[in-house]
Amino acid sequence: MSGWRLSEAEREHFEREGWVGPFRLFEPAEARALEPELARCFAQTRGYFYPPDVEPGDSYYGEMPWFQSLHTLSFRLAEVGRRSEVLDRVEQLLGPDLLQWAGIRFEQAPRARLHWHTDTEYDYWHGLSAWLGITHTTPETALKIIPGSHRYAMDPEVLQREHGLEMDALSTDEAILALLADALPKVTPRIRRVPVHDGEFVLFNGKLWHASQNPSDLERVAMGLRYSAPDQKIRIPLTYMPPLVFDPSPAPCLLVRGEDRFGVNRIVEAPRC
Repeated sequence: MSGWRLSEAEREHFEREGWVGPFRLFEPAEARALEPELARCFAQTRGYFYPPDVEPGDSYYGEMPWFQSLHTLSFRLAEVGRRSEVLDRVEQLLGPDLLQWAGIRFEQAPRARLHWHTDTEYDYWHGLSAWLGITHTTPETALKIIPGSHRYAMDPEVLQREHGLEMDALSTDEAILALLADALPKVTPRIRRVPVHDGEFVLFNGKLWHASQNPSDLERVAMGLRYSAPDQKIRIPLTYMPPLVFDPSPAPCLLVRGEDRFGVNRIVEAPRC
């Protein structure tokens, strides 16, 4: 192991609060230089594609890459997820054998909001996420979280269904706090903005309640990296409201540390260019 280890206090913070960081990965100019490669690889995918009607057994990602698999399309992007500054810390939380199953480009237009949610995939397998600021990332444009919410007995999608709401109805802090006050009256949630800048990343539990809002006049871009141990079966969701429907094509994963002794996932070679 190198020196990129979490302290005991940081590990306790992650378990209690559901996130830890920020940590420096790149200088700001280096991070911003990754954006053209992220955009180039994203253009090769089907984009944020969710088929309106899913036929059992049909593969929607058999010919075009999944939008979360950018790390499998570019040497530069694969190297981001294999940096020791990230993996040494992830290993402390997930163990010595690690798959990276997602590399995602998150763009947010000026004045846009993304509703409160959890990463639904983590209802089906265990893992954690890294969120890396790429362009125009400040504490005002980065993630918003509710610390400790990964331990709640429900998630925002449950509240949305119970109240018959559209997901956009959960886009404001006032709305989510009002629903929580009714659903969990003994809990006193607080909303925190994660203090991330370009080139910095945070680690968080995928069941942590999070959202984002870009109050600036500039597009904000971030990169998401998602990791699990090889015993977790990784799949490609075609829907994001339970019960999820999965594409029959297996999700491409990179073995980024250790070994795979289970053989339940599609392990691909890292790109060489």
